[in-house]
Amino acid sequence: MSTFLLAVPIFRKNKNLIALIAGIFLITVVGLQSAMLSRRWEVPLANVFNDLLLPHPARVEFLQGLGMPDPASAEYLAWFIENAPRAYAKFLLSHPGYTLTTFTAELGGMFSENIQPYFYSQQTPARLALVAVNDVLHPKTHLIFILDILLLAGLLFSHFRRKNKNFTVWLWLGTWLFLSAALTLAVGFFADSIGVTRHTMFAVEMFRLLFWIFLIILFDQANRENA
Repeated sequence: MSTFLLAVPIFRKNKNLIALIAGIFLITVVGLQSAMLSRRWEVPLANVFNDLLLPHPARVEFLQGLGMPDPASAEYLAWFIENAPRAYAKFLLSHPGYTLTTFTAELGGMFSENIQPYFYSQQTPARLALVAVNDVLHPKTHLIFILDILLLAGLLFSHFRRKNKNFTVWLWLGTWLFLSAALTLAVGFFADSIGVTRHTMFAVEMFRLLFWIFLIILFDQANRENA
């Protein structure tokens, strides 16, 4: 998202912005490289292959077209370590129907919790009361995801209608946060076939927070006389 800003001439003249984008890009490259070298991705991705890909002959045939050996062979592990992430990414990109339907079918489940299921706490009266308040502020429904899209569209409409320079900053920030949450949600969902709710919790909470942020910004914009 930050890189796209360079396509706008006014942003290309901002040296501080260019330096910030370069720093973010560098951090991203280092982070991705360290994640690959740590090999923590192997177990989650093995779950995906074993649960979602290898049991289906057509998907196995596609992966074999990318050079995957017989999963029962001695060469499979070496191929998996070297090529599995790229092969899986190519599979998802080459099968947009599968990717979209799989994601949307589980969207309700991803938004079905607002408490991290991996950690457990004592169910004291104070905790139960706070959880009840939490349920009101952050309803357990994927309607939040749809409302965020509508509210972001509202930000875009307001921007072109009123031409408020200060509001432009909110539009860029809101778009960046929304796309970041969407990317995080997709990665958390597709990166493992086990514990999906736990892996997508961070992105889900981002969408719930964005709902209130977008709502407040739009209300503020609507009540400005000279906005």
